[in-house]
Amino acid sequence: QDRVSTIGHALLVFSAKTAEALEQRILAMLGFLERSPATDVQNLAYTLSYRRTHYKVRAFAVVTSVEDAIDSLKNLLESGPATFAQDAPNQPGKLAFLFTGQGSQYIGMGRELYNNSPVFRDILEKCDDELLPTLGQSLVSIISPNDENQSPIHQTAFTQPILFAFEYALTQLWRSWGVTPDYVMGHSVGEYTAACVAGVFSFRDGLKLIAERGRLMQSLPPGGKMAAVKTSGSNLQVAIDSSNIQDVNVAAHNGPQSSVMAGTAQAVAQLCEFLKTKDLATKELTVSHAFHSHLMDPILADFEEHASKYTFAPQITPVVSNRSGDIAGEEMLEPVYWRNH
Repeated sequence: QDRVSTIGHALLVFSAKTAEALEQRILAMLGFLERSPATDVQNLAYTLSYRRTHYKVRAFAVVTSVEDAIDSLKNLLESGPATFAQDAPNQPGKLAFLFTGQGSQYIGMGRELYNNSPVFRDILEKCDDELLPTLGQSLVSIISPNDENQSPIHQTAFTQPILFAFEYALTQLWRSWGVTPDYVMGHSVGEYTAACVAGVFSFRDGLKLIAERGRLMQSLPPGGKMAAVKTSGSNLQVAIDSSNIQDVNVAAHNGPQSSVMAGTAQAVAQLCEFLKTKDLATKELTVSHAFHSHLMDPILADFEEHASKYTFAPQITPVVSNRSGDIAGEEMLEPVYWRNH
């Protein structure tokens, strides 16, 4: 049942060979539910997903109860098959998982998943068991603290292993539902989760790697800043050069209209003001240090030495590399890759 429901929701799926036949199937299910108010919608969702043949013309409803299901199916029928009937492709498309980087964390994230999904909760608790001796504090208690003002969730030493654990737990949850990626990619910290999911290193080694990465970064002097900029990395570099502002770098080339700068707090603030005069929007990121900038240089050798303690394996699932934007090869198996990353 956990494969088709979570947080009290259930996915009811319907299919047929034609839109008209699909409408009749939904109508028949509506009649059944109206006659059987004690139906367990999670059991029903499982039966529809795993005990029925799936044809080309499809529809679905996400429900929480029989009453909710009756209302949802009535709404589908009122809108007509031209609205709800969708043709499945002859061949399924490729699926990619993209794992986020630092700055996306917030208090209470995943609370309902933790409370309601045994798969998600089990992974986070395994992470706690692995990292408690190193961090000295439970990841779960940091994400959902008794006093939000006391949570160190934005301290890099905690943020990075939290994001890794959270992203890995989400992946395992999707996998428990039968959803697996054809490609994986991660932004910054997220590439560690991507590599782990792809089989480059084990779950436990990934936790230890990211915990040491966060610890070393946290050990650097605070005060660095990062900001997203609504322009390309090449345009951002031109702006940096023309501004004559020192101590700031292009930290990430995200896309044609998306990049990130990093540097000292003063330099980033100055460049944000300069970019305003060029009508370029900026947004400061929630970080403790200026990652992916020259301010990280003092810890690089120590981290490479730490990474050399682990065994890396060729990826089973293709990984799109942060370093190149291409599918990673054997370079990802070397500690120097993670230093340069």
